[in-house]
Amino acid sequence: VTATGVLLSILVRRSFGLESGTYDVVLGIANSILFYSGLGLSGSLPKFLPELQVHAGRRAAARLVVRLGSIRLAIIIMILVPLNVWAEPIARALALGPDGALYLRLLSALLVGRATLDFAYRTLDSFFQQLSVNLLSLVHGVLDLCLVAVVLVMGWQMAGVIGALGVSAMAMTFVAGSAVFRYVRAMPTGTAASEQEPSLSRIWKLSGFTYLRDLALYFATPAFASPVLVTLLGGPEPVALFATSFFIASST
Repeated sequence: VTATGVLLSILVRRSFGLESGTYDVVLGIANSILFYSGLGLSGSLPKFLPELQVHAGRRAAARLVVRLGSIRLAIIIMILVPLNVWAEPIARALALGPDGALYLRLLSALLVGRATLDFAYRTLDSFFQQLSVNLLSLVHGVLDLCLVAVVLVMGWQMAGVIGALGVSAMAMTFVAGSAVFRYVRAMPTGTAASEQEPSLSRIWKLSGFTYLRDLALYFATPAFASPVLVTLLGGPEPVALFATSFFIASST
C-alpha cells in the first residue's frame, strides 16, 4: 500500500513539476473536508460494533452501521452543495488557476467515495477483518496508480488525475460496501433487545473524544498545511516544494 502511494506521488510530481502544488492543494482541501465532516463517527465503530455482534446480533449491528453511515454521507453531501456553487470564488482565493473551479467540482466523486470507503474500512476493522481491509487498500492503491497513469498518457492533465482518483474511490466503495454487506449478512441473528444498542449520547461522547484526539494530529499534516501555504504565499510552487519535502521525510 505504501509502495503504490509512493509511486503515485512520484508519477504526479514528475508529470507536473512545481505545478504539482495545485494537486497537493486540491487533495489537501479534500482531506480537510473529509476530516472535519467525519465528526469522529467512524472512530466509534470499533467500540460498539463488537459489542453488538456478541450481545445483540446482526440486525442491531446493521442498524448502527446504516445510521452512522447515513449521517456521514449526509454531512458530505451538505458540504458538496456550497463547494460546487461557490467553486469559482474558492478557486480564485486559493490560486488554483483557470481550471480551479473544475478541480473543486471534480472533488465531489472523490469526497463521496473516500468518505464511504473509510467508513466501510472502519466497519470491517471493527469486525476484526483486517486482512480484508489490507487487501482492499492494496487494490485501491493499485487502481489509483493505473487510472492516473492512463489519464496522463491520454493527456488529460490535472483534471484527469483528480477525476481518475474519484472514479477509483467510487469503484472501491462498491467493492468494500459489498464486503461489509456479506459479512453482516453472515452474522448470527442474535436477540432483538433494543436496550443492548448504544444510546446516541454514548456514541456522540466517544465520537467527540476521537475527533478531538485526531484534531491535534491533523494540524501536522499536508492536508492542513497545503491550502494555508497557497493562501499565504500565493502560488502552487512553494506548496509543491513543501509537499515533496514532507513526502521524502515521511517515506524514509
